[in-house]
Amino acid sequence: MEKIYCYVVLSNTGTVLSRVIRYYSGEKYVHSSISFDPSLKLMYSFGRKHPSNPIVAGYIHEDINKGLFIEMKNIFIRVYRIEITEKQLALLKEKIQEFDSNMDKYQYNLVGLLDFKINKTLKVSENYYFCSEFVSKLLRYAGIIKPPKPDGLMRPRDLVRGQGFEKIFQGKLTKYKRLLKKV
Repeated sequence: MEKIYCYVVLSNTGTVLSRVIRYYSGEKYVHSSISFDPSLKLMYSFGRKHPSNPIVAGYIHEDINKGLFIEMKNIFIRVYRIEITEKQLALLKEKIQEFDSNMDKYQYNLVGLLDFKINKTLKVSENYYFCSEFVSKLLRYAGIIKPPKPDGLMRPRDLVRGQGFEKIFQGKLTKYKRLLKKV
């Protein structure tokens, strides 16, 4: 039977907002996404809905060949994978379908970014998430990880630390794209 993997992508896009988050958090990679394909042509996350507007943000689909991933020139990524079961994949897809069906009701949890400073979750609404909070919720729901803290306190690096993920790439996004072409 063919192995099934879930991919978690940590990124640093170099946008003004990512630089601010990086400055205050001390994290190198400040954005996280989840995918089921190493091509990363379809990733799920919370972030800006329009590449040129950081204010309008919420639940999004991402593609390393579109949007912000094309506009920004020096994007650094880490790609991790973990083997999952068919049942876990079905649970992930079920939860993503839930988000896809109600895409417009989900908003970016900007207040949640303050949670890291006070080490307490200030959940504004069940429909508000930031990227690592969303990815943590999905991975927890499917039983793939056992987060050491609430989803609202999970930083991108916490998603993969000590959870059985294998790092398969670290470096510039342009290099990852070149590697994909060789496969």
